[in-house]
Amino acid sequence: MTKYLDSYEDANKNVQWAYAKKDVADLQSVAFDYIRAQYEGKDFRSIGQSTKSGSFFHHEDIWREFVKYHKARVDPVTTNELSVAEWRQREPGGDLTSMLRARDEEWAAHVAVDLKANLVAARSAVRTELPHLRLEAEPELMSVDERNQAATALREALDRLCHKPG
Repeated sequence: MTKYLDSYEDANKNVQWAYAKKDVADLQSVAFDYIRAQYEGKDFRSIGQSTKSGSFFHHEDIWREFVKYHKARVDPVTTNELSVAEWRQREPGGDLTSMLRARDEEWAAHVAVDLKANLVAARSAVRTELPHLRLEAEPELMSVDERNQAATALREALDRLCHKPG
């Protein structure tokens, strides 16, 4: 995570919008919640990876929706959870490490569905932008007929791309 955050310290050429320090702070906060819930690998990289292959943070519209959902669903659970001091009062003399682990597990149980749903929703938007190609599709919003039309258009475009001009 540190490498990702460091790469966003200055304007990252792979990001397609003018983000601010607050956006990077949001990235750090959201990423911490996914770390706390034991996410890793591909799921975690899709949030803030800073390389060319991209992440949700690379696309302002995807990122804004991702953070909005997270703040609406996960932040209230975090705000309302018992503090470490309250956990210690519940279990005086208990092992602090065990208490913290139990606290994180309880929190994760309350937010697991929302964390996963947010990842799925953000991933479902298909966006690619190259100098001579722009693709944007939201399959989950398409009717069956629209999906069929989109598939036909994509096949035709792929055929044209695979054949050398002239």
